[in-house]
Amino acid sequence: MTPVPPAPPRSSPLVLGGGLVLVLLAVLAVYWPALKGERVYDDLLLVGRNPLITDLGNLPAILASPYWGGIEAEDAAQIGYWRPLTGLAHAVSWALGGGAPWAFHGLGIAVHLAATAAAFALARRLTGRPGIALATALVFGLHPLHVESVAWISALNDPLFGLFALLASTAHLRWRERGSRGIPLAGAIAFALALGAKELGAAVLPLLAALELGRRRTAAEPAGLLGGFHAPIRAYLPYGIVLALYFVARIFVFGSVWAGFERVTTDFGVGAERLATLRLEILGGSLELLVWPLDLRLFRPFRPTLPLGSGDLLRAILWTAAAAGVAIFLLWRRARTGLAAILIVPAGLLPVLFRVESLGSFPLSDRFLYVPVFGFGLALALVLARLLSARVTAAAVVAIALLYAIQSRERIATWHDEDVLFRTAARETPRSPYVLWGRGRVLLEEVARTGDRHRLAEAREVYERAGTLLEEAKRPGSDLYASSRDFLQVNLGLAWCTLFEAKLEGAQSYEVPIAIFQKLAEEIEGIQRRTREVEASGIRVQSEHLELEQVYTGLGAAHLMAGHLDAAERSLAAALAHRPGYPEASHNLGLVYQKRGELPRARACFEAALARRPGSYEDRLEIARCHFQEGDLAAAAAQARELGADFPGEAEPRVILASVALAGGDWRGALGWVERALVLDPHHGYAWYHRANALLLKARAEGGPSHGARGEIVEALRRAAEALPSNVEVQYQLGAYLLGIGAVEAAVPALRRAYEVGTDEDLLDRLAGALQGLPSPSPDLFCALARIDARRGRLGRAEAWLEAALALDPACAEALRQRAELRRPPAPDEASPDPPERDGGG
Repeated sequence: MTPVPPAPPRSSPLVLGGGLVLVLLAVLAVYWPALKGERVYDDLLLVGRNPLITDLGNLPAILASPYWGGIEAEDAAQIGYWRPLTGLAHAVSWALGGGAPWAFHGLGIAVHLAATAAAFALARRLTGRPGIALATALVFGLHPLHVESVAWISALNDPLFGLFALLASTAHLRWRERGSRGIPLAGAIAFALALGAKELGAAVLPLLAALELGRRRTAAEPAGLLGGFHAPIRAYLPYGIVLALYFVARIFVFGSVWAGFERVTTDFGVGAERLATLRLEILGGSLELLVWPLDLRLFRPFRPTLPLGSGDLLRAILWTAAAAGVAIFLLWRRARTGLAAILIVPAGLLPVLFRVESLGSFPLSDRFLYVPVFGFGLALALVLARLLSARVTAAAVVAIALLYAIQSRERIATWHDEDVLFRTAARETPRSPYVLWGRGRVLLEEVARTGDRHRLAEAREVYERAGTLLEEAKRPGSDLYASSRDFLQVNLGLAWCTLFEAKLEGAQSYEVPIAIFQKLAEEIEGIQRRTREVEASGIRVQSEHLELEQVYTGLGAAHLMAGHLDAAERSLAAALAHRPGYPEASHNLGLVYQKRGELPRARACFEAALARRPGSYEDRLEIARCHFQEGDLAAAAAQARELGADFPGEAEPRVILASVALAGGDWRGALGWVERALVLDPHHGYAWYHRANALLLKARAEGGPSHGARGEIVEALRRAAEALPSNVEVQYQLGAYLLGIGAVEAAVPALRRAYEVGTDEDLLDRLAGALQGLPSPSPDLFCALARIDARRGRLGRAEAWLEAALALDPACAEALRQRAELRRPPAPDEASPDPPERDGGG
């Protein structure tokens, strides 16, 4: 029988508690900046579009739904995740912070701190040495591999399952130390909670087996290395029952006898040999990251081909062989605790290695190593304590922890927002089409929000680079992995680039982006039709969900920008038919109805979109605008005030409140809200326009504007016109006011611009009269107006402008050239069966 080693000297509870507090404070100091992070990547869906988590009253639905079930039914149909405890944690975070990201990040940090304390408790119980336990906890809490799990909201399931896995292990050891009497009920309950947080909770079972080897034995236990596995039925039957109940619950949740485990997240399209080397790649790569955590990346793409002689595979083999050699040596030396520490790494990874098809396109991810970090931390502490004195060991652990803290702190910054995250990811993984189109998506969202041409050019360059990689991925033997979804998203991104280019260039026609979206929709419809035909013949097809609703939404947006409201409505209805409730389609359909003046229908669409993405700024903003346009000023003001409180950095809610004040004749209130809006956005066109109107109201109330007030009004209108070059009302107002104060020369460009962008016939007639009645019109002005009408197909009015130009200067070359062009008979191949009608003169 192996003799029981003497217990080490007991530390004072106060000293021990103080040491743990210092460890936790160090971890908190490193992760504190994560509280400032925004929602990124999967957070946009799991948190931003998950109605279930917005109300704790939805607890039954959270418990009974797949992890993605409350968000996107199509995605949930392919993903076999059931994580009710994580869903409940997100609901608690929403209740605490009203959906604000800080609450979700705060909970993630709190769970990681609890897991660090649990790591200390487990290491102490396993070794009986408080110093080793504190060192293990410090390494565990600060290891850079944890940044992804703690700083990313969507990865909450990792520290959550890790916490309960460590608690289950500690409870099981405590049960063993008390003589293995009864059943390990506390361990079984913690095991159930680990499974409820993430499927990786199944790692508790191999983890317990590893710990059984390394735990300290009592004198009454059987001798030998494996003697600790006594009373196996009482020890493991409770865990087996929990696992069986978990499987049955999943059967009911997924409605499948396979309990959702048959759902393959990623079809790698490779043979068994490559999947075997992938497992070796994951294991060896994990060991390397644990020991040498320098290659920290969100995305490490799967490679379809990995030659046996490749450096990466050889390195994975060497790391795996080295770990196996150390384990054999420790087994030979009967160093049970060290052996257990080494075995915790593959034990924590075992569920990952068992089903690599459920890992997605990036199978080696930092977050999968949450529990293995504990094994590494314990092994490191044991090695240092074995080789060095206590003081030198403490200094070495502190130095390593300091390096980890610096690296973790730097890494946390990359998770601050989507722009930083995908910019960093594109730099770290430049040959991944997925990463590049993700970066392009972020850039296009910024273009939609700001109209930044430089960002648009960058987005096109990113998508074109991704397209080049996709072509490379098609070649035989390529090491690039690309899915059907990658091809769709890259082409979709290029279509959006074309649409935004047309919009920002002030294109008269959107035919090109419309044609691109239409062709893309037809191609995907054809793919899906052929897939259905094959499936109807009894052949099982491994297909990937292609987001056709996104294509039809893009097509609808293109028609909307072109002013084709009926076509836009049809396209957006098709998007909603493919994915009911799709919020982008609902929002754009609301814009269609808003343009038609069908405000109740528009508001209903915006409210439907808001129900699918709770707290959405864009949806709430349009609801407020609808209330204002419907004349419900009180509701508009209430909505805008709430929006302003929730988004203190946005100017638009203050602009709406200024509109409400102007509608009520309150020029003082309007000026107050406008000033607040301009502080937030000095270039906001409508804020400047409302400022001008408020100053006009003030002037009327005071009996007329002073000379200084006139200058303020002109400046406000000029700034509004610069920011809103396509707004006919603003351009007209500026021109009319300048005419009214006698600044005729300054008024002409604004009136001309208003005529160019205007579509209302009555307004165009008024503008034409004002332009014809100018005191000193020029032939050049009339020629420019003729070109505008010729482009519109209003040939009669164009000719009238040219006649007016020739009346001023009969030798005007430009007017003569344009008139000759208008009167030139069309060539035979230019003839149209329905030529434009020549309307009446100006």
